[in-house]
Amino acid sequence: MDPGNGSWQMISLGGSRNGLPFHVHAESWLALIYGYKWWFIYPPAHGPPLHLEKTYNPLKSVWQWFNELLPLIPSAARPLQCVQAPGEVSCE
Repeated sequence: MDPGNGSWQMISLGGSRNGLPFHVHAESWLALIYGYKWWFIYPPAHGPPLHLEKTYNPLKSVWQWFNELLPLIPSAARPLQCVQAPGEVSCE
């Protein structure tokens, strides 16, 4: 992934500790009907520290990423976080 292309890298954590690993999006609309979704987002030209991401197995769950890798990321290099509530629509 090339985080320098103007797209945002994001990961989401949803119900039952499910989610999607970091991936890149161009503009998209994200609506939530039920429950809450916890987003971890890097702005354009930023991304997870490569030395840590290279050690992480992408076949592990997002919940494992949250518990195992996120605590190792220095505060200044952590992704932005937000929680999306039912009925909210966001545009990235």
